[in-house]
Formats: sequence, C-alpha cells, structure tokens
Amino acid sequence: KVMNRGNITSRPKITIYGENNIALYVNSVKLFDIALSNNGYITIDGLQMDAYKGDTLMNRSVSGDYSKLILNMGSNVISWTGTVTKIEIEDVSRWI
Repeated sequence: KVMNRGNITSRPKITIYGENNIALYVNSVKLFDIALSNNGYITIDGLQMDAYKGDTLMNRSVSGDYSKLILNMGSNVISWTGTVTKIEIEDVSRWI
C-alpha cells in the first residue's frame, strides 16, 4: 500500500526492479506491461509520462496509458505479476 496524504490525486514516479515481463497494477487496474532485461530496472514517471533507465529513455519497453498512473487520496494498492525484486515509489502527495 502507498499513501497519498494530500487532498488531490497525484502522479507518482515508480522504479521497478526485476526481470522479464511484468504487469503493474494500481488499485486493481492494470496500467502497464513492462519488458525488463535480467536483473534490470525501469523508472516510470507519471508526471513526465516517460519511462527511463538512468538517462536512457525506455518507452519502448513499456506499454500502457501513462495518463492513468494516478494515486487517489488516501491508501492505494500497488500490485504486479512477474518477477519483481523491489519497487520504489517517490512520495508525491499533493495539496491544493
């Protein structure tokens, strides 16, 4: 679970470590299919609507709709299928 402590939706930056094919879900909605090399990682930036590894764009390794990568206010459930070893989510709580 991930908390958006703000009072408006936010667009997170998620870094996924793992290998092979991974499907990423937020609140039970499938958002992305990701193709990773062995023991690789990829960062998906919901605000910039890009995927990258370091300074290299990796948009061709990700299929899905970046506009749906939103964290609702309060608790959000991040889940996946495939081989994931770690997920890092940047705290992007927002307020208006």
